[in-house]
Amino acid sequence: MQQRVEKSIGGFFQNIRQKSPKGCIKGYPIKVKIIMAKSIFLPHGGGPMPVLGDPLHASLVEFLTGKAREWIGKPSAIVLVTAHWETKNPIISGAAKHSLLYDYYGFPSEAYKIQYNAPGAPTVAEKVHQLLSKAGFKPEIDTKRGWDHGVFIPMMLVAPDADIPIVQLSVLQSQDATELLNMGKALSPLLKENVAIVGSGFSFHNMHGFFNSTDAIAKGNRAFEEQLLKVAALPPEERVAALTKWKEFSGAKQCHPVNATEHFSPLLITAGAGNELVEQVKLDVLNVKTSGYVWN
Repeated sequence: MQQRVEKSIGGFFQNIRQKSPKGCIKGYPIKVKIIMAKSIFLPHGGGPMPVLGDPLHASLVEFLTGKAREWIGKPSAIVLVTAHWETKNPIISGAAKHSLLYDYYGFPSEAYKIQYNAPGAPTVAEKVHQLLSKAGFKPEIDTKRGWDHGVFIPMMLVAPDADIPIVQLSVLQSQDATELLNMGKALSPLLKENVAIVGSGFSFHNMHGFFNSTDAIAKGNRAFEEQLLKVAALPPEERVAALTKWKEFSGAKQCHPVNATEHFSPLLITAGAGNELVEQVKLDVLNVKTSGYVWN
């Protein structure tokens, strides 16, 4: 009796394989839900000020604790590209646990007691290493350097439970747009594995503009943001082509002084990794206009 039942069941599934359309049982489609993470660029503000209650960061804090949380969701891990780590070749944080690097100066004592205890993700770090190596880069894994404030300040607001594993990734000292966009493209397969790629920087980063702005800087800031918002919404290939020439955008030099464009580098990596634009947000932070982006 047991043999006849097993034979009958086996025949039933064999019949399905032979006669039913692919992905169907008796004509009913099988729906497989694939969870994909997103590629996201976040402005991170000035040093620790977003978590110290600074009024000039109010709109940024509202964004990071609201919309940005929705954008990130619950990925299995985050590869976080920080503007505050420039290296000749890409370096990847690969420890299971990292200390914090308080790489800012002149702030109240509480700024140096901040804790953010999210775990690292050594397996993801190895995957990042493989993908970048395959794309022709010469990445290295580092298990000693702490996470800088480009990591822990925004993440304290976006993921306060510190329950998403993080891999910190450096940007390139060359500040070469094509190389940075190619880094992003190389990392894009991670999104299908539900690993988010998050860039932490600033679409405007001119210290004079933050505190001693001029009419020329303010005008350049507005013009640059206007063009960047349009370019970010282009189809992937057009977006990448346009961003290779971002230094030619109107106002680019007022927003990012020559040879000091590291805060734009994370945006290039995330724009290179992403597909279609999902949403963009305009913000006023530290007396300037800036923006955040999410691509699927």
